[in-house]
Amino acid sequence: MSGRKKAIALTRRRATAGGTAAFVLSPFIMRRGFAQSATINIGVIQPLSGANAQSGVNCRNGIELVADEINAAGGIKALGGAKINLIVSDATSNPTIAPLVAQRLIAQNDLSAVLGAYVSSLTLPISEVTARADIPFLTMSTADEIIGRGLESVFQVVAMRRAAKDANIDVVMDQAYPLGINDATPLIDKLRASGAQAAFPLSYLNDSLFIVRSMRQQHISVPVIGGAAGYIIPDFEKGLGEFAEDVLSISPTNYDLAPALTDKFRKRFGFFMVHEAIESAVTLDVLAQAIERAKSAKPKAVIEALRSVRFEDGWTKAMPGGAVQFDQTGSNTLSVLIMVQWRNKELVTVWPKAVAKASPVWHS
Repeated sequence: MSGRKKAIALTRRRATAGGTAAFVLSPFIMRRGFAQSATINIGVIQPLSGANAQSGVNCRNGIELVADEINAAGGIKALGGAKINLIVSDATSNPTIAPLVAQRLIAQNDLSAVLGAYVSSLTLPISEVTARADIPFLTMSTADEIIGRGLESVFQVVAMRRAAKDANIDVVMDQAYPLGINDATPLIDKLRASGAQAAFPLSYLNDSLFIVRSMRQQHISVPVIGGAAGYIIPDFEKGLGEFAEDVLSISPTNYDLAPALTDKFRKRFGFFMVHEAIESAVTLDVLAQAIERAKSAKPKAVIEALRSVRFEDGWTKAMPGGAVQFDQTGSNTLSVLIMVQWRNKELVTVWPKAVAKASPVWHS
């Protein structure tokens, strides 16, 4: 192995393991180079260290999977087979560091686009940097604030909207709790007294495990409908065991919608393709399709193509809408939420009926 390859392998291991203080002071940039000179540089900014590292690594892995597929299939054919060259940078899970990373990435590289950054608090400042540079930025982050700010180069593959009022759902309890909760008794008591017919907790992994376990141990059997995040990753089922069975959650997408695509991820990484990896894969595939349509890798041409084309091929089939189309704000107008449920250690899509693989199981 050459010295360069050793250095790249070491950088990847450090990123996956969570990084060191050096990353905060001087965020690294990792290049995936090719011998050919005809390449299209795509910046990838993800939290590869810090609190959100695992999700950032999942996003990066989804993007790399698609990049390898495109390059193996002959690259961008409209540009003579130009290869996708990912330049991966660590946002360090820090909203203050993230825009500095973006500035450095853009200053040091001739980029056609940037992909990132899983966490909305990272995506918001990064998008301002890419917008000033007139470089298209495609994101899987879901915060409504990401679009609608007049940033014409920002594109959001997934968008979530509040729907309880429109669905005539009576919210009988709306209770905030501290991150890293260690006593769920007040929450459980209030939930029991509320008469709620379902619980809709929004939590990262550790809190989701604690809350659901506490509910079930205290024999509160109302359906749990998670708000994505910690409820739809393999560690949720591993952490709860039998208590995870039949837990529901909303999700932007699920791997069983397009197993012919997502099974490649499971084979390569050893677990099912989590939603953030799917959405990240879609961002690169849509970008590649836009470059093909534009017959150019210049940022402005790519932005125009992203705004004027309905994307229906490749990894867009892994989205519930079956395609991707951006409106003038940069929002994917075909984005819809689905419901998934844990069944025998797997996540199964159970709603809406058009894409469901099984009917939901409800417990009273």
